[in-house]
Amino acid sequence: MCTRIRPTLRVLVSFTLLCAAWLSPRLHAQAAQDDTVFQLHGIVLDQVTGKGIGGALVTSMDRRLATLTDSKGRFTFEIAIPLGSPYDQAARRGNFHPTIFFSAERPGYIRMDPLAVSLDDTLSTRTMEIRLSPAASIAGHVYAANSNFPRNIQVMLLQHVIQNGRFTWRPMDNRNTDRHGAFHFGNLQPGEYIVMTREWRGETPLPFDVRSITEQYPPAFLGDASSLNSATPLVLHAGEVANAELHLHRAAYYPVTIPIAGQPSGLSVLINSGFGSGYSLGYVPGDNAVEGSLPDGTYDLHLFSQTAPDALDAADITLHVTSAPLRTAPVTLLPAGNILVRVHLELTSKSAPGQVPLSLQLQPDEMGGRFSGGNAKPGEDEFTINNVPAGRYTAIPMSTYGYVASMTCGGTDLLQQSLVVSGSGSPEPIDITIRDDTATLSGNIKTGDDAHQGRSFVFLLGEEGQRPMQTFSVTSGGEFTFGNVPPGIYRLFAVSNLIRELPYRDSQAMLPWLSQGKLITLAPGDNVKMDAPFVTPPDTAATGTTVGGTL
Repeated sequence: MCTRIRPTLRVLVSFTLLCAAWLSPRLHAQAAQDDTVFQLHGIVLDQVTGKGIGGALVTSMDRRLATLTDSKGRFTFEIAIPLGSPYDQAARRGNFHPTIFFSAERPGYIRMDPLAVSLDDTLSTRTMEIRLSPAASIAGHVYAANSNFPRNIQVMLLQHVIQNGRFTWRPMDNRNTDRHGAFHFGNLQPGEYIVMTREWRGETPLPFDVRSITEQYPPAFLGDASSLNSATPLVLHAGEVANAELHLHRAAYYPVTIPIAGQPSGLSVLINSGFGSGYSLGYVPGDNAVEGSLPDGTYDLHLFSQTAPDALDAADITLHVTSAPLRTAPVTLLPAGNILVRVHLELTSKSAPGQVPLSLQLQPDEMGGRFSGGNAKPGEDEFTINNVPAGRYTAIPMSTYGYVASMTCGGTDLLQQSLVVSGSGSPEPIDITIRDDTATLSGNIKTGDDAHQGRSFVFLLGEEGQRPMQTFSVTSGGEFTFGNVPPGIYRLFAVSNLIRELPYRDSQAMLPWLSQGKLITLAPGDNVKMDAPFVTPPDTAATGTTVGGTL
């Protein structure tokens, strides 16, 4: 049982969970003799060296608890629960333990995900560990041929991240070079990055006539590359300082004019998926045309105009610039496609609701794409997602009951593949089938290491060719339960640190994980018990791993 003491200094806390309303009105008063006191002992550690970090600020998520670590990184909290409060009664029955989330921060370190701490009778016998990762940084210079003052060049930082089970590049930050051409990106997490510049006009003013052929500096990528696909990525580890040099080369730029049929009130232009190209063209209302200049090359352009809050006109074209000014035929913007979503219910449970709320989000696979989505209204078995521009999308269904057994568009399995929307014709309907013959999986963490007997994270991932599902559960005491699991073939494993997302749609990237997991087949209605083995994560520099702490 927890020790009952009368401390000389007491920090009282209300919880932000359901138990918040259960606490006594004595919340901000001196604790009484019979109040239950949880003594929480912890330490903040450097993730790389394993040494304690002094002067780190440790706070609870609701900011009611706060303290600084001592010179060895240690800290202590005392949490009082009033005697007779509803939480106190539930805790004595052993059927409810609230959770408090703690985080730590200190200059020079990355603030990690909060650590969940369950208040139970064993709390005072354990030591909570919060690990902080030393921040990494990138410092570099931009050098421009025939230029001594490459100042005010915009440098962009892209990070390799996992989005819906796939790797993609996401813009993180941008900086302008100083008068010496230098730039710096700090406070970076471990991971994989690309550094690039946007195109630069140089110090010499360009001719006023936009129809002139000029010399400018196209975007440059690390590794003296000219595109995102050929760039050299930087792999940063915790606390590492990396050097990056970018070299600009002058090139002839040729005027580009794209007349627009009709009179749009405004027009946006994305080149080669937008953020990762470094090029730009603009719409000139007076000329009713997209204008600018580009060097030799092939460019995919996406043009779109928001004609109303719920209406979008768009067009996709490809430009080929070949050492001469380019003027295209007038381009007509057409209303973006609307996609019909049909919902099919195959429910067998006697307690199944009469209506199943369902929403569907279309998340673009390319940078700079436009999100779309819709949801079924009560009593309706179909709905429409309006104004979906051409592109590739990951379809993300969300249902509060049952599971999505299938999701198809024509002959495409959207649980496994991307939805491809072309720029011509109406897309085929999306058919979604919802079932409720789910399975239940429970078990324990299987490990011989006592260090893993506390809080852990359990993953259940679909096998290749099966449902690409990713889910995790925070466990306490080594036990876990997954309810409402769709039938299928899975790999089951556990890790000691929180991982935000795994590249479960990339079979090669998942090999180090799946080879260590335990294979399990769940049939409809199954109730299976199976231990989850601990796995050793691969190099996490580019996999989005985030460590919150251990208890």
